[in-house]
Amino acid sequence: MVEETVKIAVILGVTEAFKRAFSIPKKLVPLLSLFFGVLLSCGLKGFNAESVYLGLIYGLSASGLYSQTKTFVGWRNKKGRLG
Repeated sequence: MVEETVKIAVILGVTEAFKRAFSIPKKLVPLLSLFFGVLLSCGLKGFNAESVYLGLIYGLSASGLYSQTKTFVGWRNKKGRLG
C-alpha cells in the first residue's frame, strides 16, 4: 500500500514539474498525469494489460489528489482559517 502511495506522489510531483517547466495548459494536466502513471507502471512491471490498468489508476489518483487538495486549500483560505 505504501508503494502505491509513493508512486502517486511521484506522478503528482513530475506532473507539476512538467506543468511549470513547459507551460502546459491546465486542461491537459490530467492527461499528462495519466501518461506518467502508465509510463511509470509499465516501466516497473513491463508492458501488459495489468500495468496499463494500474498506471491509469495511479494517474487518476494523482490528478484527483491534486484537484481535491487545491479545492480544500481554497475553501480554507476563503473561510480565513489558513494563511
